[in-house]
Amino acid sequence: VIESAELLLQERAPRDIPTATVRTEADERSKDETEVESPDTRIVLNPLKALRSTSVMSNGRYSVMVTATGSGYSRWGELAVTRWQPDPTEDRLGSYIFLRDAGTGDWWSATAEPKRATDEEVQTLFSDDKASFVKSVGSLRSEVECIVISEGNGEGRRVTLYNDGPVDRHIEVTSFAELVLGYDASDNAHPAFSKMFVETEIAANNGAIFATRRKRETDEPDVTMVHFVTDPSGSTRDAEAETDRRAFIGRGRTITEAAAFDPGAKLGGHSGFTLDPVAALRRQVRVPANKKISLTFWTAVGANRAELEDAIARLDHPEAFARQAMLAWTRSQVQTRHLGLSLADAANVQNLARYLIYPDPFLRLPAESIASGLGKQSSLWPTSISGDFPIFLVRIGDVADLEIVAQALRFQEYMRARGMMIDFVVVNEQASSYVQDLQRAVETLCENSRLRGKELGPRQHIFAVRRDLMDETTYKTLLAVARVALHTRNGTIFDQIERAEAAALQARDALQPAGAAALREPFPPAPQAWAAQASIEGSADGSGLNQWNGFGGFEGDGRHYVVRLAGRRTTPQPWINVISNASFGFHVSAEGAAFTWSRNSRDYQLTPWANDPVTNRPGEGIYIYDHANGRAFSPAAAVVRDPAMTYETWHGQGFSTFRSKRGPLSMDLTHVVDSVDPVKISRLRIQNSGSVPARLRVYAYAEWVLG
Repeated sequence: VIESAELLLQERAPRDIPTATVRTEADERSKDETEVESPDTRIVLNPLKALRSTSVMSNGRYSVMVTATGSGYSRWGELAVTRWQPDPTEDRLGSYIFLRDAGTGDWWSATAEPKRATDEEVQTLFSDDKASFVKSVGSLRSEVECIVISEGNGEGRRVTLYNDGPVDRHIEVTSFAELVLGYDASDNAHPAFSKMFVETEIAANNGAIFATRRKRETDEPDVTMVHFVTDPSGSTRDAEAETDRRAFIGRGRTITEAAAFDPGAKLGGHSGFTLDPVAALRRQVRVPANKKISLTFWTAVGANRAELEDAIARLDHPEAFARQAMLAWTRSQVQTRHLGLSLADAANVQNLARYLIYPDPFLRLPAESIASGLGKQSSLWPTSISGDFPIFLVRIGDVADLEIVAQALRFQEYMRARGMMIDFVVVNEQASSYVQDLQRAVETLCENSRLRGKELGPRQHIFAVRRDLMDETTYKTLLAVARVALHTRNGTIFDQIERAEAAALQARDALQPAGAAALREPFPPAPQAWAAQASIEGSADGSGLNQWNGFGGFEGDGRHYVVRLAGRRTTPQPWINVISNASFGFHVSAEGAAFTWSRNSRDYQLTPWANDPVTNRPGEGIYIYDHANGRAFSPAAAVVRDPAMTYETWHGQGFSTFRSKRGPLSMDLTHVVDSVDPVKISRLRIQNSGSVPARLRVYAYAEWVLG
């Protein structure tokens, strides 16, 4: 319905809808004006401390989800364009824009995550058609506006920089996203293998990046993408590009300390089969004093190169973003009116959607009910529910509450139109009777909703089930796995969301009691830290080791391999030691990133394995907290790295030992596995050679997978 009306809407705007106009220099909003938005606009102040908020946008084919902190995904139908995982804690995967002051070398992200700046002020504004991220660092204010285009399949992110100071600023603007161009399930199962099939190409002027996934099977979909930047000035000056994630981030680093932002660093322009593809473009711009400039980063996908060339021709001009923003607003108006939702209702549905996107306890059953009721995924199959999609469940026991079910179905249709694939389940808990008037009414509502989305199959991800026809295991499992489980007797959906938000606020405040001492950074952060450390730290000494190669060598009779890493140095690849008995084991890298499993390292993981040779993120580790200065450190470099320390690792048969020294404290950490029992043993020894006792606290940390 929406697509059939688009051409008419483009020919003539309705009289009762004001026409959107392109802003000029005179239309620049002040800081105060960003606070005065439509009542339907959700404003998130200081997103890092606020409750999680998300916004989902789509044209029916291409979808974008962004969080208030700037993370999120881009999808084309069922295919993931960029890499993302719903991590409720770190949440540092998405499409990002970074800014670097060419004069000082300071850099930060234009969104709250992943790179913060000192004394920054951040806010996020979500409307139904657009997401905006505003950040102020000193006299420079940035705004990133994200939309989904209507003419084609893709998205645009317009970056506007406001210089509120008296001096011109030279700013490098850099985009970054990890590329998938395939199914999430395949990428999550074996990311290193999935990355091998993406080929990248950089345009001659560094203004565009093309990427294509090579098909392994003939029935796989054709998918190719382009990422390019448009500058209203029409200039391609100082354009740079990179498609190799390792070259951009650097071995042993994370995105918050990427090598691409080292002083004087430029994007290297690597392309082809880089084995870890990203799309990163950089432009340097001059922002005059008390003026503003803008440029737009576009991402478009298609089945072939010709479709991408058409998208570039359509979008590569100064007014393209204003036009696509107007069409996105029109699409939003048509969609919400078609569903009978006001924009305020749509904002509330967006609040509901975040509970389905991210695991969250506040609209689920209590933890003890989940623990006791959770069964196998196959327990859901008698109800025809696969369990492969997030479940939005509504329980009903009274005919008088049917309007809540009807409202929930409209919400599910709204989320489906935004590219969210969820299973909506209505559980009829009315006592068994011959009449079954409630079941017939529920089935009628569900069937009417199914008819509006036949392209998704006969069930439309909508299920009406009866409690009296389910066995106890199926019923309890269904309630336990639902990410949102509501009961109509508890009030409207919006009322239940409000109570959940209030409970989440109370839980957050309880975890952060007033006056509690905050844990400091392991060592004081310093600008341009990597370059400064590189200039003062020396290479580790290879004395006493045979066949020294700059990183390690064999000790004594050759039974032990010793790695010595000074400052920020890392091995070229993760050099690991695999230690196990017949049914239990772990492997650990020279930097101390460990991964533990039982029986089978693929199917029965105890702690996570990142399978990422670039960052090699640890899922377990030993932390030592010093009460004297409030700082944490570790004998393993991968857990907490202090550039003033030298880390020595001994890999031997059946053990790995990590030795380091911090001031008067010498640390010795050894990992072994029992020869028979499924037990991993970590022994930590700390020796204090100083004259003052050290008050320390030791933490053993593990992120559980258990599957």
